[in-house]
Amino acid sequence: MNIQHLLLPNLPTMQRALNLRSARQELLSQNLANAATPNYQAVDLDFEASMRAAEQHPVAPMAATDPRHLRMPQEGGDPPVAMTVSTTGAGLDGNTVDVEEAMGTMAENTVLYGATAQITAGIFASLIQAIREGR
Repeated sequence: MNIQHLLLPNLPTMQRALNLRSARQELLSQNLANAATPNYQAVDLDFEASMRAAEQHPVAPMAATDPRHLRMPQEGGDPPVAMTVSTTGAGLDGNTVDVEEAMGTMAENTVLYGATAQITAGIFASLIQAIREGR
């Protein structure tokens, strides 16, 4: 019996989503930091494609050193990430960073990260309530 699917069925998905949102935020901030760098190509992470790829990524089981250990899967390395490089809209210096667009995308990503974190916190709150038997 896989205890993870009974207690925390959405936790791996939420973990992947938080990791990908965090990685995307880092890429977007690098774009902004390089907004004045000649020939810099803006980079972004395709969140939806990366989540689909992560769902297909194999999961490796944890090593159990005792037969009484619970068996819970863990990530088997980093899942594939879909990256995009912007080559359109280059200015005279060859830079493809659109500051306004990057800031808007960062704001959207921040809100979605916060929402995912709140959902994840709710999962743990429900688990803690169940452990405490509703008290």
